[in-house]
This record gives sequence, structure tokens and C-alpha cells, in this order.
Amino acid sequence: MTSKSSYNFRETELGSDFAQDKLKEFKELINASLSFVVISMPGVGVSYFLKYLAMQDFACFIHVDLYLLPTLSRYEFYKLLLMETGGKPGSKTEEQLLAETKENLKVLTKKWEKIVIIFSRFDTLKDQFDWNFLSNIQSLATVSPGKIVLIFTSTKPLHEIVSAEAL
Repeated sequence: MTSKSSYNFRETELGSDFAQDKLKEFKELINASLSFVVISMPGVGVSYFLKYLAMQDFACFIHVDLYLLPTLSRYEFYKLLLMETGGKPGSKTEEQLLAETKENLKVLTKKWEKIVIIFSRFDTLKDQFDWNFLSNIQSLATVSPGKIVLIFTSTKPLHEIVSAEAL
């Protein structure tokens, strides 16, 4: 979570020449503090690229892979998010998990110029999307405006899968 060596993804074998144009494009967005959604079809390599990105050393990367969730629930999501920021979930409420995650992010912003949270396969949680949940996710970036960037992956634009009531 705090450096290139924190993740030991097999994508490290891809070498330093892998997807350099795409890496440069993402780095520019991150440096500009722009959060964004990566839309792609399954099976085209976006997950490989984002794991490769998470091993770079120009920012603190937090890779939240939603395929690791035992169930697609907000509670399990918040637990995973807290663990990826270095916390221990224990038996906390959703609110406590989110609050501790934000505290962990505050600590990281003192050590790093940029914190990048990658939500891989974010659209798998679409049944959990409501105004409160989406607001809580967005609030992560406001812990330290300009320092925290959110990257989401989805198979469709999020506005197409978020109901009008959620907004």
C-alpha cells in the first residue's frame, strides 16, 4: 500500500517497458488530481494494467480488488478498504470502518504527495449504489483535496448503472 514493493502482483514480470503510453497518460491524470473511471470489456487486460500501475513508485497506491469480497455488500467493501489502508476491521460498524479508513488516509497524506485508490471491478457493487454509499466513496477524496485520486473500473459508464434515486 505504501510503495512499489508493497504489492507483489505477478504483473511485475511485465517489465519497465509495459504500456508506457498508457502509464504516462494515467500519471498525468493522477498528477492533475483527477479521479476517473476506466471503462472496458472484461478480458482485455485492464486489471493487469492497474495492478502494474499499483506497483509504481510515483504515488502511494491502494488497490481494492472487489473480486476479493466474500459477498457483494457495503460492509464487506468497507472492511476490505480499511484493510488495504493498513487497518484491522475487527467487529466495527460501516461508519467506524469508513472513519478509520479516512484516518489512515490522513496519515498517508503526510508521507505521500499523491494517494491513488484503485477500485477494481467497482461496478460489481452496483446493487449497493445509493446516494449515501456513493457520497461516502467520494468523501475519501475530500480527506485531503488534491492529494487523493480515485480510479474506478467498470464495464459501463457509472451514470448508466447508477439509478436516478442514487444521485
